[in-house]
Amino acid sequence: MHLLKHVSRKSLSDIIITYDDGREVCGEMLHCVHCGFMWQVKPGSGKKRGFCQKCSGPTCGRTDCDTCIPLMKKLGY
Repeated sequence: MHLLKHVSRKSLSDIIITYDDGREVCGEMLHCVHCGFMWQVKPGSGKKRGFCQKCSGPTCGRTDCDTCIPLMKKLGY
């Protein structure tokens, strides 16, 4: 497993959060190729994420996702 740092990646989607006071926060979302967990990309946050070479996608960094078992296989497809 490699840590996501200076790795080209494509975001799953973009998000815009609008607060009651009118502030808007824009960001990117990624999902783990092993468990499906989604998170907002925050460079420099200190979170340890990974990248699966076999699946060619990001992983959430949990120890359960260190082993390559693709989400679709877990779901029975």
